[in-house]
Amino acid sequence: MAIIKKPTATDKFIGEAPDGTSKAMGTEQVQITLKLSPELLASVDAAAKAINISRAGFIKMSLSNAVKV
Repeated sequence: MAIIKKPTATDKFIGEAPDGTSKAMGTEQVQITLKLSPELLASVDAAAKAINISRAGFIKMSLSNAVKV
């Protein structure tokens, strides 16, 4: 039998935030695999670090901007 932790006020607060879950965006996400050259990946990592976001966040933001979503 699994032990389930009772949700706290903090969990409730975070869960109700607009970005608290992936469902908050109104769409489910699909995982993909992508191969990049080491040079391009290094540039992506440097750009993401410069604006203090994750690699995945930077890639999502860049793709959204590119297709104007």
